[in-house]
Amino acid sequence: MAVAGHKRPYTSFLFTAEDLFADFLKTIDWFGLVATWNDGNEYDNMGLWHLTPPYFLALFISAKVIAAIGFAAAVSVLIQIAWLSTLLWVLNRSQQSAKRPDRVLFLVAVLVSYPVLFTIQRGNLAGVTVACIGVAVYLIELGGSRVLGAMLLAMATGLKFTPALFGLSLLGQRNNWGRYFLAYSCMSVGVVVGAVSLNSWLVDGYNLDRMLAALRYYQEAYILGPAGIAYGSSLLNLFKSPFFAIDLRILVAIHQASMIIFVLWGLLVWWLFRKALINRYDYYGLLAIDFVLLTPAIGDYYLLILFVPFLFLPSRFDRNSSSVVLLFGALLCLIPKHYLFLDGVSMQSIANPLILATSALVFVFHRTALGWPKHAGSDDHTSTPTLKTGHP
Repeated sequence: MAVAGHKRPYTSFLFTAEDLFADFLKTIDWFGLVATWNDGNEYDNMGLWHLTPPYFLALFISAKVIAAIGFAAAVSVLIQIAWLSTLLWVLNRSQQSAKRPDRVLFLVAVLVSYPVLFTIQRGNLAGVTVACIGVAVYLIELGGSRVLGAMLLAMATGLKFTPALFGLSLLGQRNNWGRYFLAYSCMSVGVVVGAVSLNSWLVDGYNLDRMLAALRYYQEAYILGPAGIAYGSSLLNLFKSPFFAIDLRILVAIHQASMIIFVLWGLLVWWLFRKALINRYDYYGLLAIDFVLLTPAIGDYYLLILFVPFLFLPSRFDRNSSSVVLLFGALLCLIPKHYLFLDGVSMQSIANPLILATSALVFVFHRTALGWPKHAGSDDHTSTPTLKTGHP
């Protein structure tokens, strides 16, 4: 593109260098405790009241720390290093049976993937949410403290709410599932309620009424409106593109239906897993697709969730494995395609939801053609996966 004479955004899938860590620095600047952003800041008008209470609290604490010690960019870098190291660690732990060179190549591929580079460049905290989910799933499924896993999942749920989808994993445990799920539910409620109380005490003007009003504004601008359309991979984002020109009332109906399908999809996948009709890789692959496609406003940072199924990635697939379709769908979304724009919309925002939806449909059609064969390993939720067989 550069050789052909084009300039940004056609020559890079990232923002400009001036926007380095912008998601973090702009939100910190909004609190007015320390100056971290000199250019235009959209949060000056919208505010941060729409964020989940724990997310709001995390940013406020970060602002206080930066105001006390300075070095805003350094704090952002440390946060990015923390979540990325955690994600790489848990992925490496899940692949211990693989040869060391293969594991190194695997982790390098993760490191240079589109969502990792994009999240780091923006300084977004989405990586923290996904790292919590990844470690929680590892502890719940592959060995460790399931109560700790439930607590980490509760933290992730508090940061975005939609990670509650992965709480289904706790219901899938044979022994003491009630205790694990109770710990998760209580922790989730406690995190949110505690954050609301602390925010109301620490930040002038914070209250639930203001948060709900901000959520309505956010819905008009980012969920049903054009804001954020260039950097999202949800199915709703696809329907907002100028290529469809859908009436607002229809878009609202699609949004409401997507919320119902989000829940039903998760429950159906959980039922298939409990009946041993899909393995762990399929289960978490389909949950990850549900998370990306049907979360109404989801930035490309959350493509990181596609790494969670890789915790159960086998070294090879059976000849008739439907799982390969889910793997290729994920890989195509992890490759940057954010170069071409039509009518102000990135072709990646069009391609990614189509790729994920197609991979899910092809998986279902192929598995149906096979007669939904059972996977014996799916019922054993306490065993660790082996990378030497066709299925984990």
